[in-house]
Amino acid sequence: MSELIANPTFQAIAALAVLLVAVYVGFQVVMRLRDSTIKADNNVEDLTSNFEEMCLEGDLDEAELREIKTVLGKNQANPSED
Repeated sequence: MSELIANPTFQAIAALAVLLVAVYVGFQVVMRLRDSTIKADNNVEDLTSNFEEMCLEGDLDEAELREIKTVLGKNQANPSED
């Protein structure tokens, strides 16, 4: 058994297998995180109503609210631009 472990070919295959498992696990983690961020509350209507409520509470002024609505409108029209 120790001869097999000392074999460079076996070591290379074992290292490749470990690397493939690590890449697979990393891919699964990234996909789950990506799915959870996509499902986050980023609906334009919900955001707009939240900002309007903040304006009513005095946390934002009218100019800031108009600017936010403009930015949200642009993002909705061109979702690929950041």
